[in-house]
Amino acid sequence: MEEVGIQLHTVRRLGEFISELEYKKDHITVFAGNVEDKDFRIDPKEILEARWFSMNGLPEMSEIARKVIEMMKDSSQ
Repeated sequence: MEEVGIQLHTVRRLGEFISELEYKKDHITVFAGNVEDKDFRIDPKEILEARWFSMNGLPEMSEIARKVIEMMKDSSQ
């Protein structure tokens, strides 16, 4: 809500994992939710760009983002 102004509904926890990239260790917890309104407004101090993508049209992404997407796919089966 803070960075993109989207209100989530039916929020659920998908899981967590540890990322150890570039000599740093991050504990990442992944949540998913539904939106009623796909309009958003970014906070330009926090976010450079935001867009919606279909699951079949995702852009190139980081290893961490790919892991999050896989968690989302697994949860919908």
